[in-house]
Amino acid sequence: MTVLVNKLPGETRVALLQDGQAIAFYSSKETASGPPVGTILLGKVIRIAKELSAAFVDLGHDTLGFLPIKKAHVLTEGASIMVQVKVPAIQKEGKGPRLSQEIRLLSPLLILLPRESSVSFSKHFSDMEQKEALKSHFSGKCGLIFRRTAQGVSLTDLQKSYDNLETTWQSLEKIAANSKTPKVIYSPPPMPLRFFQYYSGPSFKRVLVDDSEIFNDLKRNNVSFVEIFKPERGDSSDLFEAFDVEKDWESLSHNTIEIPGGGSLIIEETSALTAIDVNSDGERDLVAFNKSAAKEIARQLRLRNVSGPILIDFAGQKTPAMIKKVMEILKGEIASDPISTHFFGRTPLGLVEIVRERRSF
Repeated sequence: MTVLVNKLPGETRVALLQDGQAIAFYSSKETASGPPVGTILLGKVIRIAKELSAAFVDLGHDTLGFLPIKKAHVLTEGASIMVQVKVPAIQKEGKGPRLSQEIRLLSPLLILLPRESSVSFSKHFSDMEQKEALKSHFSGKCGLIFRRTAQGVSLTDLQKSYDNLETTWQSLEKIAANSKTPKVIYSPPPMPLRFFQYYSGPSFKRVLVDDSEIFNDLKRNNVSFVEIFKPERGDSSDLFEAFDVEKDWESLSHNTIEIPGGGSLIIEETSALTAIDVNSDGERDLVAFNKSAAKEIARQLRLRNVSGPILIDFAGQKTPAMIKKVMEILKGEIASDPISTHFFGRTPLGLVEIVRERRSF
């Protein structure tokens, strides 16, 4: 995969390309409505909703944060609490951010879970001998998740990464102990570094940056990032234009998308769900056409970062046999998406129902 980092006035954009085609976009503007994922705040519990097994937390913003409560967590109204943003606020729906008491601090190599003690590994971490050595060395410390990028890295470098994260956590605890609510006590790094923190799984063949300030800042302040991702200064002043993905970016503002080979998708997003209508625009082999549509649907879901319930109305008579064939294609195309999608099959009206989890950063 190739990553393009493009700087515009007031916005940083990231494009993820596979075989020369854009498969995902991310923008610094996406977090403008509230604190981004990873932000750690000191908030005040305003109300406990026992019927929801959740609490509403004042974070100093227009909307309250939503905090699911586990049985082991005992909260009282009016109490100060340290929480982390897991899902950002959705301004158009009037929803505050989803929070967690399970704090996570990220580096390119590790994820520190300071309130836990378990040691685990990315599913892509396959070196069993190194796993056993790391479990032995880091047992009894803070909880850790070793990322895919940690495989093959020396114990010295991993210890250094751990020490940096632990020092950060100790500093945050001191800030929280001496602060009044509400207060932001930790802000995650800006785009595009935040993208690489959350997206360490895929193997990036090239990382190109078209802005000298961003490029130099990455090299100056993030040694482990440079060693792992090896960013390059792009030759073009606008990488989106140079790699012909600007048209894909602009298409995100349109709800009608052409399907390669003919036909179109109409994508309508509402606060409750996303509806996708597949139009054949003429006489076609409907099974072959719907398979082609399924591939484009999978791509558009990721490009647009669509989340929540999704209903798809494929073209023609939607027999169980045809839906089964189309679903196989859809599942295969979605399999590489790092965001989980759940398939619920065919509704009584012949629509395909899926739910894509919400994630941003």
